[in-house]
Amino acid sequence: MKRNIIYFGVLIVFVSLQWIGKTFYYDALPEEIMDLEDDQRVVNEKFITAQILSQSRHRVYKVFEHNLALKTDDEKSQTASMPFLNNLTDIMNDLDIKVLELKPKTKEKQGNTILVPYELLFECPYENFGKFVTELERNNRLINIEEFYVDNGLDRLTTMTNVNQLMNLRVKMKISVITLKKARS
Repeated sequence: MKRNIIYFGVLIVFVSLQWIGKTFYYDALPEEIMDLEDDQRVVNEKFITAQILSQSRHRVYKVFEHNLALKTDDEKSQTASMPFLNNLTDIMNDLDIKVLELKPKTKEKQGNTILVPYELLFECPYENFGKFVTELERNNRLINIEEFYVDNGLDRLTTMTNVNQLMNLRVKMKISVITLKKARS
């Protein structure tokens, strides 16, 4: 009987220690873990935001680098800039766009910017026209599509001799390459 009382006493002490440990120690841990998970989530969001801002700053720097003219006679601000024209014709050749006209116009100065306009006349399928606009947006130069006109009227249908001509659009487009001038200090 004495041994049963000792076992029972040890059992009561063991159960009470377990209850005390669970109440004061283990119950607090899930709350602390949940608080730490919330803190970690907030810190991760701040880190991701910092990464995005860092990448955006790098892109902005690249845009300025490609579009900033340090001198008034810089090649970027010249009418009919050969690097730009080569890039433009490469894009059009890659997309199988038939260039009918490519006319550079005289540059226009507006404050700290120089606009170099170009008039384009070309033929291509509708899909290639969409890809061309996408490539212009993706270009490292700042390009403004000022206007475009798609000749797709009924009078065009009467002059067609085959179906392939019908699939091609005739597009007249006016774009301007924007160059930023460095402000004099």
